[in-house]
Parts: sequence; C-alpha cells; structure tokens
Amino acid sequence: MNKTNPRNRGLYPTADKLQTLDLYSGCGGLSFGLEKSGLTKSKWAVEKDTSAADAFKKNFPHCHVFNEDVTDWFRRVQVQFSQTILLLTIVLHQ
Repeated sequence: MNKTNPRNRGLYPTADKLQTLDLYSGCGGLSFGLEKSGLTKSKWAVEKDTSAADAFKKNFPHCHVFNEDVTDWFRRVQVQFSQTILLLTIVLHQ
C-alpha cells in the first residue's frame, strides 16, 4: 500500500516499510540502523549466542528472536514469500 508523506506534499509516494529477517543478528546493530533510516521494520532475527539474542530482544521487543544456529533454523523453518517482502540481512562474523 502506498502512502503519501505529508512532508513532501504528495509529490513522491512512499511505500510501506520492508519487514526484515536478520541472520547472525548479534545485538541488532544493523537492524537498528536500517530501522532508523525508516526503510525497514525488524520482524525476525536468528542468533546463536544467548547473550546477543537476549540483547536483541531488549533492543527490539516487537521482534521474534530465534536463539539457535542459523543452519539448524533453516533446516527447521521453511520461509515462504507471499505478500510480505523479506529483506535478508546477513552479517558475517570473523
């Protein structure tokens, strides 16, 4: 659904925010930046480290956090694309 931003007086239509799935989410730094930009709304996160997953839950109380290994999560969950657009954000940790 397109909405009109009152600040641009209807000159440019704005889209709904993308709903995101953050893999290897850590405490949510990337998700925080994306939400602050106004482009996204964090919906799901997968983080193996319990402390980091707990921090993500505190930073994004509206988000569902899976505290497990991403590989195991992918084996268990089938992600279906319907009307919801998922932005997969992957942060590689060295």
